[in-house]
Amino acid sequence: MTNGIYILANDVVFDHLVALLNSLEVNGAKDIPVCIIPYDDRVKQVRSYISTLHNVTLFDNSDSIHFWEDFATQVWTSHAKAQKVWQAKGWKPVHCLGMHRKFCCFDGPFDKFVYFDADTLSMGSLDYIYQKLDDFDWVANDFQYKSDLNYVFDLSSEKLPHIFNVEQLQSHIFCAGWFAAKKMYSIARI
Repeated sequence: MTNGIYILANDVVFDHLVALLNSLEVNGAKDIPVCIIPYDDRVKQVRSYISTLHNVTLFDNSDSIHFWEDFATQVWTSHAKAQKVWQAKGWKPVHCLGMHRKFCCFDGPFDKFVYFDADTLSMGSLDYIYQKLDDFDWVANDFQYKSDLNYVFDLSSEKLPHIFNVEQLQSHIFCAGWFAAKKMYSIARI
């Protein structure tokens, strides 16, 4: 089993990326391979920097990147309510398309992995996270709870209470900026 770390980044968040990589090294992850998933094509500075580092690579599976961007585009362009809201805000039909590239983790080289958005830090060893992945397929732990659940859910939706217990949502939501998972070999491609 290959353990690894994925980070979603580009040159816009370069300073954050450097801080995260430093925090990983200081907290015992310097020998764990890291793969940077490009948020978009702005990675000249990232590419130059990681060429000097041991064990850090840039994700270059363009088929995976295209698959997940196409998947996200199909999902969001078919969501009439999101399209209406985003159009009113003057946004593109798919808002923050690069964020969906994080799903490339499931197509990468690592069997068990921890995913970080570039604007996070590692505050301790990741060993216990990889151990948890021996028993679970997915691990998430987040202390970033929003007091306004509308940040994550459309609370005006009539369908929401039929899918989730709304009273429990506050304690069950998590920020997708950090998670750990196992590579899923059977992800069905649409």
